[in-house]
Amino acid sequence: MNKKAFIKKYPLTLQELLLSPSVYRENFPFLENLPYPGIHHMRDICEYAGYTYGALRTALSRIMRTKKIDFFTDENKIKRFRLTPSQLNVKEVLTSDIGDAKDFSIVIFSFTTKQEKQRRDARFLLQAFGFRLFAQNTYIRRKIQREPFENSLKEYGLLNNVFLFECLDPGTEEFKNRLFTQFNMEEAIRLTNTFYADLNNFLSDDLDEMEYSRRILYIGPVYYNICYAQEVPVPENYYPENYSIKQLKLYFQSIPESRWKDFISYHMHIENKGR
Repeated sequence: MNKKAFIKKYPLTLQELLLSPSVYRENFPFLENLPYPGIHHMRDICEYAGYTYGALRTALSRIMRTKKIDFFTDENKIKRFRLTPSQLNVKEVLTSDIGDAKDFSIVIFSFTTKQEKQRRDARFLLQAFGFRLFAQNTYIRRKIQREPFENSLKEYGLLNNVFLFECLDPGTEEFKNRLFTQFNMEEAIRLTNTFYADLNNFLSDDLDEMEYSRRILYIGPVYYNICYAQEVPVPENYYPENYSIKQLKLYFQSIPESRWKDFISYHMHIENKGR
């Protein structure tokens, strides 16, 4: 699949693209020695996806103002970007979550009518951690690591409004069937399997290091949206046989070392170009 067709099929917002270089830098141990991304890294991937530099700067100002990304100025007075503490908590949960956690986590929240911002923050956090709306003010996912999740609640001042309950999986076929009525499992299977096939086609072996690396940066947010934000939030023993979600979650572990070296070369090329 060519770049234009893939981007049209899996469009991303500017905010998703702006975060992508920081997500890679801080999610993969073999990239941890790279310089933190600057605006030049963001510009490259955003313009690759068809956005203008002016639109990028407007969107970046917005996410900096709303604290959706952290930043600092290095010794050369270059502004560098990194994940917020809350985003690092999300990373800790999602990088270890390939679906094998058993049981369920249920979250219920309660706010007054005057706490609309806090309500929005709670919904944003729950989506980021892979929870799905289950009933009014109630969200579900397979069992979550409690500590990083509650650390983010503390950061947002939501610990007294958002309540996490751990629930045992009944393990019955009847319960599984009833649970699936709350989610569109057939659509999840179609979306996941289609993306898995498109991904393998999009990242073909014959791409040069710059094109491959830009495509890797682009697919990261798409991967997150499909594998976590839109995933049916159930344990692995609930997966239908034709559901490719686990293969997708292990996908990045199968990328050859040589291609990650290409990514490092790409990052440093943009780094040196931006000085």
